[in-house]
Amino acid sequence: MKGRTSRRSQRAWSLLIVLVGTLSCDEGWHRLGGTTARAGEASGGEAGAAGLGGGAEPAVGSSGAAGDETSGSGGGSQGGGGASGRGGASAGGGGAPEGGAPSNAGAAADAGASSGGEPATDPCAKDNGGCDPLTSCTAENERATCGACPPGYDGNGESGCVPFRVTRIAVGGPRSCELLADGSPRCWGNNSNGYAEPPPGPFLSLAVAYDHACGIRPGGSVECWGYEYQDSLPVPDGSFVALVAGYDHTCGIRTDETLACWGNDSDGQASPPSGTFISVGAGYKHTCAIRSDGSATCFGADNWGDTQALGGRYTQITTGEYYSCALREDHLVECWGDNSNYECWPDPEEEFDVVAAGYYGHACGIRTDGKLSCWGSDAFGNRHPPSGVFVALSLGEDHGCALREDNRILCWGRDGDGRASAPGHDGLTTLAQGFEVCGDGQDGDVGCFASDMTSSGPVVVNYGIPPSSGLHGVDVGGVGAVACGLDVNGEVICWGQESLGALAPPSGRFTSLSIGNYNGCAIGSDAALRCWGGDSPFGDYPLLPPAGRFAAVAVGGLDLDYACAIGTNGRLTCFGSDEQSGRLSPPEGTFRQLSLGSYHACGVRTDGSVVCWGNDDYGETSAPAGTFAAVAAGDANSCALRTDGSITCWGDDSQGQLEKVPPGRFTALAIDRAWCALRADGNVVCWGVFLH
Repeated sequence: MKGRTSRRSQRAWSLLIVLVGTLSCDEGWHRLGGTTARAGEASGGEAGAAGLGGGAEPAVGSSGAAGDETSGSGGGSQGGGGASGRGGASAGGGGAPEGGAPSNAGAAADAGASSGGEPATDPCAKDNGGCDPLTSCTAENERATCGACPPGYDGNGESGCVPFRVTRIAVGGPRSCELLADGSPRCWGNNSNGYAEPPPGPFLSLAVAYDHACGIRPGGSVECWGYEYQDSLPVPDGSFVALVAGYDHTCGIRTDETLACWGNDSDGQASPPSGTFISVGAGYKHTCAIRSDGSATCFGADNWGDTQALGGRYTQITTGEYYSCALREDHLVECWGDNSNYECWPDPEEEFDVVAAGYYGHACGIRTDGKLSCWGSDAFGNRHPPSGVFVALSLGEDHGCALREDNRILCWGRDGDGRASAPGHDGLTTLAQGFEVCGDGQDGDVGCFASDMTSSGPVVVNYGIPPSSGLHGVDVGGVGAVACGLDVNGEVICWGQESLGALAPPSGRFTSLSIGNYNGCAIGSDAALRCWGGDSPFGDYPLLPPAGRFAAVAVGGLDLDYACAIGTNGRLTCFGSDEQSGRLSPPEGTFRQLSLGSYHACGVRTDGSVVCWGNDDYGETSAPAGTFAAVAAGDANSCALRTDGSITCWGDDSQGQLEKVPPGRFTALAIDRAWCALRADGNVVCWGVFLH
């Protein structure tokens, strides 16, 4: 069929683009990102990490960051190509108990999804039994027993879980770490040989590399773990105030400001000069440091001018694979070494408080206004950091993480093993998915995470921070990388990358919305349907909504968008591009919720049964019998939420998405680049191949 040919063609072109764009990084993919550390703040890290202290709070450090004793200053995307377009959108309406607020990409609409099938005697069935949403609830003798708070949280399930404050972040190789206020480390990402399982705290700082990591203990001693240290590689004695980890060597600044290095010294990268230093950065085969007089000196291999430091006066230094960047006293950044990805060309007019060098030719800094700015390689969306005001920054080999002023860690870049998926994405009440997974938070704020897929693995895409809090009915677009929600006045608020008109919604008061690849549609307070956008790479294809009164709408599609809406009479109307799939020919009957995939769609009838229509190459329209609360249609498969909270899926199983359906009770689900579901406690569970 035409639709199937188009899908394969688009994926092939996207794969080709990604492969061409990443060939330059294939050699040495296993190496570690550069690192930086600065004396005066007990902080360490890797891959150009940096932090910024402030006020009475502990100085914030990161991945080689180190602060200055007097000033406290720190030391140290879109996704790939739209290969699979947007899996689908979902909306509830007609007889839906909650008025049909939509979810995207096959996300289950409310439509009674959280209400059916639970025994009245189950004390955990309502509001998690009164337990904190982060904890479990166990029913014992018709009484609720709350579980313990998860790691990184204080308190208990009954009184509430309070997160420990994050004081430092450290990113290295394929993993990331955070250091909590009590000194406890927590890491995520690649855990081969237990590298992401640090020893118990407390630590004052961390330095993370590709195959090893180190930390400074209270008192200044250093403890390391990982590959090199399985062979008892000795760690020097003494007291340290800053630490940085290179590819296979480590350096630290002692309390007397002298520099010590250990590990691989094949090119002299672990043989520092004498003198006193305030900052150090370690790369692949070279090391650079700033002397107490502000001058920079480098040692080790000089493959691309790596050790040819410039002659300025600097306050902080950071080192990548074959290049280094340093922060001048006037807050401007200068770089030297390999410039094949323009990693040595920062904006000459931007002023920074922190600079960080990533391994694969990308660098970022925290500007003096607290915002992030990046340059160099964009192979994994590295030049597209999240928006907001940040206090710490750390870059790894092909991803980065930053600590926002509200104590939230946001990561971007390659996410093949979860390295860019920071913990703490919980407490959601709805779920929507496009290039990201987003949800309405219990506190009225929007939380987004997850990733897009390239030939080298998932890539975290940052839509940015929503421009206002208190949004609801959030939906996420696909190729256009746009997210939208409704504010307290019913106005449509969109954010993300300016793409094809999808960021220009109409004014007015609306009750629900749905975002596609290139179009958005919303239902007004008068029940009329309005759409916007439509400028696609294939031409101008706006969605032209029909007249009438509607309760819910969903926008889906792969190459070209289409939409279906539930009328106030419960009947379906579809419009847009059909692409010879039959997706614009819905069945008769009345519906309370629907979801649109790439070339097929599904809906929940008012009697709770599910029916699907459109393309059926993989059995994606062969819905099972039963009574359901919600349905989600993806690319070539579908999932539905039964009234007892369990999930059943059908259609394409080429990525194991049908075999890996998690057990348990859920309240919502979303299908697009990953398969995700929302548990009753607000935590998200994902499965399949696109998310780790």
